[in-house]
Amino acid sequence: MILSRCVSLVIFLGSIVPQIASFLVVPRHGRHVKFVRHIFFAASKTKESQTDVEVVNQLKELARITSQDSTAILQAAQIQQQTDASSELINLLLEIYAYSCDASAAQQAQDLLETQSEPKVSSIALVMEGWIRQGNIEQVVALYEKYANDDNDLLLFHKVLKAYGRAGQAAKAYDLLQERVEQGKTVDQKAWIHVLRAHRSEPATIETMLGEMMTGFRRKELEDWLPTIEAYNVLLWAYRDDAEEAEKLLYELIAQSKEGNGVVKPNAESFYHLLQAFGRLKQPSAFKVENVLQLQKALGVECTTQCLQTAIYVISKSRDHNKAQKAKKYLELLAEEDVTSNVYSNVLAACAYTSEAAKPEDKLAAFEIAFNIFQKLTKGSEAEISSRPFVLMLRCCEKLMKNPEKRDVVVRSVFQKCCDTGVVSNKVLGTLAKAASESLQLQLLNGFVEDGFEVPSEWSRNLINSR
Repeated sequence: MILSRCVSLVIFLGSIVPQIASFLVVPRHGRHVKFVRHIFFAASKTKESQTDVEVVNQLKELARITSQDSTAILQAAQIQQQTDASSELINLLLEIYAYSCDASAAQQAQDLLETQSEPKVSSIALVMEGWIRQGNIEQVVALYEKYANDDNDLLLFHKVLKAYGRAGQAAKAYDLLQERVEQGKTVDQKAWIHVLRAHRSEPATIETMLGEMMTGFRRKELEDWLPTIEAYNVLLWAYRDDAEEAEKLLYELIAQSKEGNGVVKPNAESFYHLLQAFGRLKQPSAFKVENVLQLQKALGVECTTQCLQTAIYVISKSRDHNKAQKAKKYLELLAEEDVTSNVYSNVLAACAYTSEAAKPEDKLAAFEIAFNIFQKLTKGSEAEISSRPFVLMLRCCEKLMKNPEKRDVVVRSVFQKCCDTGVVSNKVLGTLAKAASESLQLQLLNGFVEDGFEVPSEWSRNLINSR
């Protein structure tokens, strides 16, 4: 039985092998050739598209780092030489060159643009941006005069206004805008905002211009002249040295938005500018910071990383008895990747400068917060090479620890860590003198700070990177 089944199988295979072979041997003509070609070209196209995706991703990453990494344009130039660039790749290359920290990058962007017979307006704008960042107004104006037409004129005009504003020629920017108005050409909100930003150190001038915009909107029915929150944010920035005016303006805008003028509803940038103005005060109010952040939340406005980081800084400068706990509260709202060493140091400063009048339990809480922050700042491979954390922690010991024996134990540990890190500065020594007992000073220094102790070079070897 088994033998007969095997014989039948052999006979069956023998009958179909020629058919299989005829299918596998590709004839010179016919549907089999088309089928094979289709498979080949589909595979090639897939491989090519995968390569394009890889190149695009490479360029996007270079565009992200180009303003800090001067080697980004070198890598971009290599990719440019090896790739038959599409319009998408060209714009990415231009973005890398335009925003590069390398002084020669704007010319590279210009050279690439000139290889294009009909460059896109976005490409032209990127090259103009590169020259703006280099402060070369002549090149910006030359590009405008060469490429501006009825379709792209306004967009490129924005870049010209921005160039004059960045170069400190605010009056010229305003004159160009007025000249355009007299010629009957379109002037939109964005053009006004560039001119407002050019005058951002002159709040009175900005107020006058906002009035002009409102007049144009009401009398000439120029709808795009109605000042929006983006325009008022420039005025808020201009009030950075006048927190009272900034606060007053923000509340006025909130009131107007509640009355139906939704275009002036404050956004995250508005609140950030007010917090910055608070931060420039010598003794800002932590209470006001909390109120502003609560109001921001009530209005449904996102509390951005910048807002939280600035709030922590402002609170650290306040006289609030509980500022350490408040700073910690906002620290915990930040994503881990947004907590920089500077943010940690500001929380540590809030602890170090806790009020003498604070309750004992508040001082204890502040010290516990300080100790945890100090550990994060000085441990691991990413420890900050700076004397600031050590100065602040020694001050915490001085101000928050009343038991001299326990204080000396912590002071010894902090100072020895500072020596090991190589960031012992005169400020560290000055704080040590206040925090340590005389006997501990004698043990650590074989003398006293007030006698003119000279720091060994090994203890200060990394001080060049220290604040």
